[in-house]
Amino acid sequence: MPSPGVEALLILQDRDNKRLGLEAQLKNLPGEVRAVEQTIADEKSAIETARLEQRELETKKKGLETEIGSASDRVGKYRTQQLSVKKNDEYQALGHEIETVQQQIGDLESQELEIMYAIDEAKNRFAAAEALSKTQYRRARSPNPKFARA
Repeated sequence: MPSPGVEALLILQDRDNKRLGLEAQLKNLPGEVRAVEQTIADEKSAIETARLEQRELETKKKGLETEIGSASDRVGKYRTQQLSVKKNDEYQALGHEIETVQQQIGDLESQELEIMYAIDEAKNRFAAAEALSKTQYRRARSPNPKFARA
């Protein structure tokens, strides 16, 4: 059993080591805070970028839906006109116009499908960015074991 003087010195040494460790942690704390703040800013930026991309894609999709509706209306108009023409060449010209517009509708529908897939991907990126942000927030809010009292 160490003498009372040696035991007191060991206790003092242990406390001094803890103090030095805490001082080092305090010195590093501003850098850690800046890093966390930068991570938060990056995550917010990623979320906002994903949100904007999703909105732009939704707007494009609505525009394509409008174009498809307009083209479908033209096909209906051409078919109505086709019934009232008396010359074969006019009938065939309207038939050609109908085919052309139907091809355009097909192309627009293909673009719409591509945009719908892109919207799904954008939603997934948005959800992933939000989930990452929430995970980081929870991690930041949880007690940090390295600062726990001994």
